[in-house]
Formats: sequence, structure tokens, C-alpha cells
Amino acid sequence: MSLLPHSRLRPSPTLALLACAAPAASMAPASEVAPPRPPAQWTTEIVLRAPDKLGGCAVGELDAGAAGAEIAAVSRDGRFYVVSRATDGWRAADVFQSSGEMIQCAVGDADPTRAGLEIAAVGMTEGPEVDEGPGAAYVVSRQDGRWVGERVIESDALLHAVCIDGGAVYVAGYDRKLQRAARSAAGWSAEVVGELPGAGKSAVAARGGIVVGCTDGSLVLFRRAGDGWTRETIDQRGSGRSRIAAHGEQIVASDDDGTLSIVGEERVEVFRSGAKLRGAVLADLDPSHAGLEAATAGYAREVTILLPAGGGFGAASGNEAAVKITPFVDADRIHHLASGNLDEDPEAELVACGYSGLLVVLDRR
Repeated sequence: MSLLPHSRLRPSPTLALLACAAPAASMAPASEVAPPRPPAQWTTEIVLRAPDKLGGCAVGELDAGAAGAEIAAVSRDGRFYVVSRATDGWRAADVFQSSGEMIQCAVGDADPTRAGLEIAAVGMTEGPEVDEGPGAAYVVSRQDGRWVGERVIESDALLHAVCIDGGAVYVAGYDRKLQRAARSAAGWSAEVVGELPGAGKSAVAARGGIVVGCTDGSLVLFRRAGDGWTRETIDQRGSGRSRIAAHGEQIVASDDDGTLSIVGEERVEVFRSGAKLRGAVLADLDPSHAGLEAATAGYAREVTILLPAGGGFGAASGNEAAVKITPFVDADRIHHLASGNLDEDPEAELVACGYSGLLVVLDRR
């Protein structure tokens, strides 16, 4: 593992191309012509070079004694990393080693009996994903100045989806179940929340419950109802859902056929790639642009940011109305995309990782 001290790459040439391709101003009087908006200047920082594929990343305040949030990342060789800002750039720590490949991770209050936030991660019990063996979920927390990892769920199939909500960890995978793990004074215990119509690939806390994206193309919402749970399919496509995220009532989903959709009262398809997508973000990434921006990444190796026309994505706008920016192209396939606030600026940053082993922070400056 090596670390570049505050390395920055110049903004992508895609931005210059967008600026050059802007249409000429109309012949309307000057008072009626809006001044052109300058293209967003995105910077790219490589904050970790891991020796193996990074499966997932997440942002959250893992170190209560440090200012700002940290980045958690997990790898094919079972390592858990915590990356934080330092005065001379970024500092990376290898904080825990699991026995199997880790696919995805989340940061949140998984254990309310302890101070601070935790990392929850899912993947294999032993070995790499290609072995198709049993799955496992871990919670890694900082205790008495050191990092401690605990296996909280085991499954007979790979676990692929994880999120944290209400002091519990929710996981799903190829066993086609949503499970919940919570800690009490007696230790960790797990229960099955419900069955899934397909393998669970991604999960997020949203709409008063837990939404799971499945390989059969469904988005399934589980909500508590008395002593049990209800299950509702809130969206269905013909292609498997690979990554999902949420902003308020809106769900953003990236799919195996290269489609990025935003699901609110209806589904709006906002981007299409020629390769599988493995990233889904909906956040305020550019304060100079009204409304929220969407972002995605995947097997085309590119991070794509979408700035919608009119301040929002809608059925009338769709793909053609969004300005597309490509601030980063990786050397290999990208496996996950996350967002969070890593500095003093009000807007969120993007964090990307994948098969190259690079963990990359993208920021609009």
C-alpha cells in the first residue's frame, strides 16, 4: 500500500470539450441573454493505492477525535481501510483483516451501546467471491484506541448488500434474504426480516424502512409493522439492480444494463452506459448548479456526473437535458461510488474505488 501526499490531477479534458462545444449566443438584446455558466472544475485526488481490488467505500465520522469525516474501504484480500485527511495530504490505516473478500461497506451507528460510528461490511466467509462459498458480515469499531472486528452474521451464500439504520445492521445477498443484526448486552444476534425475489445486491435506509436492489430488477421496500415486517415492490425493471442510494424519498439506482434511474413518484431514466454500472449517487455535488446532481460509475471505468436542466430531473427532461461531465477515468473497472462531506465546503465530494485498487476523491472547486 502506498499513499500520495495530497496529489492532484488537472481537470478532465472532457470539461474543456463541453466548453468548446457550447452553442453560440442568440441575437437577442444583451439584457435578455443570461451570462454563460463556467464549466465546473473538478479535481481528483488519489488517496490510497491498495494492493488488491477495492470492493466498496463509504464516508462517515469514524474518529470522534478528528475533524471531519473519514473514508472506509474494503478489499478483495479482506482488508478494512480507514482514510482521513492530514496536514500533508491523506493518511491511510489498514485497521482489520477478515478471512474472506469484502464486497461492500457502510458507515453508521451500528452499535448504540458504544460511542462513535462503526464500519459494517459484507462478503465472503473465506476466500474470494469467485469461490461462491458462504457469506459473512462484520462490524469494525474503535475501542480503547484500537480497531476491533466482530463477525455478526453468517450465511450459506455470498452477502453483497449492507446498510445501517436505527442502531442495527441490515444485510442481503445471494441467499435471497434480508437479515438484521443488532447488539445487546448479551452480544450480537441476527434475525431474518424477509425473503427477496432475487439476490440482494445493494441496500439503503429510505422511505421509512430498508430498500433492497435485487438481481431480478426489483427495488423492494421492507417496513416494520407491529412485531413483523411488510414487503412492497416499489419499482421493477428488466435488468438487475447493482447499486442504490437515496436522497429523501428519491431512490437512485444503477443497473446491470448500464441504466441509471431516479425513482420517485415515477421512474426517470437519466443516463445510459454501454457497460454495467456499479455506482449510484444523488447529492448536492455542485453548489453553483441549482438542485441535486446524480453520479454513476462502472465497468466503462468512468465516473460520470449529471447536471439536470431546470434544477431537477423529471420525466420531461430525461437524458438529453442533463449536462454530462467525466472528471475521472480509472485504469480498470470501477466497483463502487459513494458521497459525503470530507472538507469545510458545503457540497459533498465523490469517492470512487474498484479493481485498480485506487481510492479516489473527486471534488468540485
